[in-house]
Amino acid sequence: EDENQNVKAGLQATLQVFLTNSANIFLLEPCSEAPELLKEQINSCRAVLSIYRRMIMEVPMNKKTWEHMLQMLLSITEAVMSNSKNDQIKDAFGQSLAGSLFRTLIVAWIRANLSVYISRELWDELLRVLSSLTDWEELIIEWANIMDSLTSVLARTVYGVEMTNLPLDKLS
Repeated sequence: EDENQNVKAGLQATLQVFLTNSANIFLLEPCSEAPELLKEQINSCRAVLSIYRRMIMEVPMNKKTWEHMLQMLLSITEAVMSNSKNDQIKDAFGQSLAGSLFRTLIVAWIRANLSVYISRELWDELLRVLSSLTDWEELIIEWANIMDSLTSVLARTVYGVEMTNLPLDKLS
């Protein structure tokens, strides 16, 4: 029985390894001197974010895997967006990924909270990272869009009100 304790195989372990390894594409130094290489890296990062979004929406994950995903997304977001912030002009790499990266992080956070308990420490880390990036217009836009969507779902679910068909809108 003790031997089985050391086995770390299965879907959840595989997902965690994938998250760790795939995050490395974001951490490579973007090559702004070679536009074709930069474009390829941006496309690769977008493909990885697309896989992350699919995992978030469709793949059942346990607490450890959700936490790992959130930590990876926080690390990626901080690394990519902070590096862009250090240059006076936001670089093409960060600018290209900003909207989809922020959207993926926020949606992952919401889905994770619907599935598992997220620790106070992880919430504090989210606050720290996002607070440091409030000068990114894309963050504000994505946050607003997602909050609008959540408000609509809440109004429909709790009150039976369709936000696209409000009674006061009919008066004008």
